Amino acid sequence: MKSIRLSMVIYSLLLLAAALGVVGLLVLETTSNALEQKQSTYRELLCTQYEDRKREQIEKFDERLLFHARALANMAQSHVVVSRAYPLRFVSLGLLTATVTPHGHIVSPLWVAEQTDDALAAFLGMSVATEVQIDENLQILGESFYSQIELRRGRAWRSRALGDRSLPSEREQFERMQMFDWKFEDIELFGLKLRRVLLKVPVVRVRFQPPEFRIPARPFDNTRRDRPERSAPPSPRINEATPFFIQSAVDRSELDRALIDLDAELKKQLEEADLENRASLARLSQRLFWISTLTFILAGIGAFGLISLGLSPLRRLTEAVSRISEADFRLHYRGPRPPRELVPIVERLTNTLAMLQRAFEREKQATADISHELRTPLAGLLTTIEVALRKSRSAEEYRETPSDCRDICRQLTQLVERLLTLTRLDSRADVVRREPVDLGELADQCTAVIRPLARAHGLDLQVRKETPVKVHSDPDKLREIIANLLHNAVEYNRPHGLIDLFVKTDDRGLLIQVRDTGVGIPPEFRERIFERFFRADPSRNSAGTHAGLGLSIVRGCVELLNGRIEVESEVGQGSTFRVFIPTKPKTDNGV
Repeated sequence: MKSIRLSMVIYSLLLLAAALGVVGLLVLETTSNALEQKQSTYRELLCTQYEDRKREQIEKFDERLLFHARALANMAQSHVVVSRAYPLRFVSLGLLTATVTPHGHIVSPLWVAEQTDDALAAFLGMSVATEVQIDENLQILGESFYSQIELRRGRAWRSRALGDRSLPSEREQFERMQMFDWKFEDIELFGLKLRRVLLKVPVVRVRFQPPEFRIPARPFDNTRRDRPERSAPPSPRINEATPFFIQSAVDRSELDRALIDLDAELKKQLEEADLENRASLARLSQRLFWISTLTFILAGIGAFGLISLGLSPLRRLTEAVSRISEADFRLHYRGPRPPRELVPIVERLTNTLAMLQRAFEREKQATADISHELRTPLAGLLTTIEVALRKSRSAEEYRETPSDCRDICRQLTQLVERLLTLTRLDSRADVVRREPVDLGELADQCTAVIRPLARAHGLDLQVRKETPVKVHSDPDKLREIIANLLHNAVEYNRPHGLIDLFVKTDDRGLLIQVRDTGVGIPPEFRERIFERFFRADPSRNSAGTHAGLGLSIVRGCVELLNGRIEVESEVGQGSTFRVFIPTKPKTDNGV
């Protein structure tokens, strides 16, 4: 059998292991959730930064593309021309030769309008603008831009990068767009992925250029004209009816590479964050493992010591029990007061030892009493026989000697039978045999046996009963109870006294009551009258068959029938014994 200390240590360690496991799982779960939330927040931050940088890259790329388109529009606004037939710029000479110049009658008003610099001249010039001339050697145009400028009237201008190709015409989109508005879009053209901007701007001024020479290309400047400066520069003239349709596209491979780099960087950062998260969980798991292991070991050592200290009262109790002997049944518990859990055990053990001591004393007393009870009739028997053998006797004297021996043997037989009855009651070997019984008739039978003895003592024996008194019980046990109570009343009664026997039944069970007018029982002896061979008044032990076993037999029979017995007594007034026995057994085995 395992020791209590070892069992408690094992149970404590198992409980601690379960608690550490639960706490560890909770810590890991909480930490994992916290890291997951942190990781989610960090992912959102990285994605937000990625979207911002991606948008920044696209905006920078689009800004450069838009800047190119606007620069192209600025130059185009200063390089819209109308072709002239003759190189002379003098108005008078042009007017004189208008009659012989082809289409002179159309160009002449324009010559005049150019010099007048009014709204009409601007309208006329813008309305007949047919060509855009831009110097493609300018660095701002770049070699990688695919640019195209279209007029509502006239042909388009294309950048050198387009060659003999052209960008698709988007007249419908341009017409729907507002002036100075632009739009970005991705297209696939020439087997390339291009980023294109559509820009719509108005024609501001128109220059007339003769075939012999052209106006130098320069950015549009509202403060400068190709004629003598005036004191106040005129405002640019805008004709929204004659807009530029500008397209500028560029290969977006550079932008795609930048976006791919951003994607790769984002993926790398996310992977690094995941690795850091897993590493953090792994480090935490390792720390929890070592902390739990160290705690488990230290707790095991501490639990062994603390449990040993906590079991010290039990060890002291064990030592106290080991000191119990046949000579001393007392429990010598040394040390401080036992703990609350051991107090019931100590009290019950003390009471048990006290009962054992009383039982041993009773057994010793019973042995002495039995020896005394047997010695007296045996001594009488031996004396009778020796007296008969001392000398010759007459036949009449010889007949008296066997008669005396028979009475003595009868007394011994009754004593042995009573002892055997008590032995059967103590061992529960005597079973209850229940059957219908007329309690009144049974009381009459018992009084018929005791009545001669009562008369010999000058006692009046009365019987009161209900008619009929039918019960379902063991008649032998009931007879033993009534007979012994009546015999006890005869032995301890006064001369010319009264014995009253009363029996009745009801729904709860049966009642047997025996009342006498004897000497009574002192209060200090009422708890001991049911002990074997106990006599409250030893002087009343006559040479009869009374040996102090009757009330012990009565109590044994009553307990066997699941009943109870009560005693009321006053010294000098008599005693009353009441026996209550239930009619229905409490157990299923008949006991």
